[in-house]
Parts: sequence; structure tokens; C-alpha cells
Amino acid sequence: MQSWTEQSSYTFTIANGGDIWAAASAYGRGGVNGIRTGIVIWKDTTYTVDITGIAPVLTSESTPGVNAINCVFELIDVTIDTKDQYDRHIDGKVGTWYATEQSPYTFIMAHGGEVRAAAIAAGKGGVNGISIGVNVCKDTTYSIDATEDLLTFTSENTLDVNVINFVFRLEEVFIANAGQDIITSSEDQKLVTIEGSAPESNNYSFEYRWLEGENELSVWKAVGINGEAFLDLGSISPFSVGQHTLTLEVTDGQVTSSDNMNLTIENSAPHAALTGGGVYEIHSTIALGGEVSDFDGDTLTCEWIEGGCPFR
Repeated sequence: MQSWTEQSSYTFTIANGGDIWAAASAYGRGGVNGIRTGIVIWKDTTYTVDITGIAPVLTSESTPGVNAINCVFELIDVTIDTKDQYDRHIDGKVGTWYATEQSPYTFIMAHGGEVRAAAIAAGKGGVNGISIGVNVCKDTTYSIDATEDLLTFTSENTLDVNVINFVFRLEEVFIANAGQDIITSSEDQKLVTIEGSAPESNNYSFEYRWLEGENELSVWKAVGINGEAFLDLGSISPFSVGQHTLTLEVTDGQVTSSDNMNLTIENSAPHAALTGGGVYEIHSTIALGGEVSDFDGDTLTCEWIEGGCPFR
């Protein structure tokens, strides 16, 4: 332990009352030369170097017939994972020094220890992986943002969670869905809602809008928490009779996905309302009336019919 060249447990000879610099390294903590603590050694004594905190703490107790120095490390489970820009797990390779394990990968290290974390995902990282040195403390989540050429490192307190996340950008990780084609009448279109969809926005901010060609039908607005990207036809100007190609665009602020649907507006049937019906005496004059209208403003022709035969 003194020269940091021996495997623990290591026994050496020292004079009673002599001084020693005891050094130890384990599970990533202590580096190359180890954490060193000066100790005056007396026989029949066990010394404990508590390395679970930031600085080592030395205590001792009488142990007749036993002369020992115990260096105590706190071991924690640490997980390395690969995620996309929406905080979703993606397939990748991770590891310490080299990315050789399938993510997520969990290993043991000492609280406060150092690790060279590496990851490969989304076509980025080459053979050995993108790597970065991380000083790992318990109850902490570390994020390495690899969405750009320059890595960005952040951390946050996460009780009972010890994680190193590598974040990669996927260019096509979400898809806009404009929904099914719709056929409706010019009069009934105001009752129609086009039920487009986008990724659920509970973990990330998506916005959407609807267009017909270059004409914006709705401004950018937040996608619903369950992925709703609806267009209420009753809230916009009515469409003319014919087929219209509508486009749903969804963006995360970096990438935009789009999808089309066909909206067919058919001519509405005219409306006819009769007046003058009732019970009349034979040979009396009967006056029948009617009112007609057409939503589309078409020119109408009228004819009275009884039992399929027109009146003469």
C-alpha cells in the first residue's frame, strides 16, 4: 500500500511507532497513485481510513494481536445509457474506456471515483466510441450531449439514481401523421375535425401547423400531451367544392416532419320545404307552396311530382 504497487491485502514490515503514508485505490477512486493518508503505526491497533466522503477520515481502535490499515470505499452501481434528444432510450454501445457493451450497461465503482465513459450510437462514435472522463458521485445523473460536434457536460441531483447518459441526435425520430383522407359536403365541413397526430409532448416540446400549399391554415401551436395535432374546419374559412391537399407540419425546433391528406368537398344537396298541405273539399282551389335553397348558391330548377309523375 505504501508505494501503491501491491494488490490488497498487502503485508509489510514497519517499526512500532513508525510513520507511513498509506495509499489505496479501488473501483475508480484514487487514480494512479492512490489516496494517501499519513499514519503513525502502533502495534495491536487497527486503523480505518474512511474514503466514502470527499476527504479521508482516519480512526483507530485497539485490536490486540492485530495490526491493520483498512481503507473503506463506498461502492455504487452506475449505469451508462444512450438516448435521443427527446430523452428516449436508443440502441447503442457503451463502456468504460471503450464502447463494447450494449446500452444500458451497469457496473460497480466507488463513490467519488473517476471513469472514462464511452458510447457509440446513431452512427456517431466510430469504433471505440465518444469518450469523456467523469468524476462520479452517488445520487447524480450526468448528461453528455453529443448532438453537436462539441460535447456538452451537465449534471443534476437524482436521489438513488446514478446514471451517465450520452445524448445523440436522430434526424428522423418523429413522424407527422395527417390522418385519413376525408370526404364531406360543403355545408357539413364546418362540423369536421381533421385528427392529425404527432409525438406525445410530455417529455419534449413539439409544435405543429396546417397548410394548403403555401397558405397557412393554422399558426404554430403546441402539440397536445397525447400527440393531438388537430385542425377544426369550423374555425377556419370554408373550402370550395373540390379536392384539397392539406399538409401537417410538426417541428421540434430543429427538424420538421410533414404529411399530407386529401380533403374532398362535395356539392351540398339543395333544401326544399313545402307549405299549403292539408285536407281540402273536392273541386276546391288548392294552393301549394314551397321554399328552396342551396348552400352553394347554385341555380335551381323545381318540379312538382305526385307518385313519381310530374304535375301537368
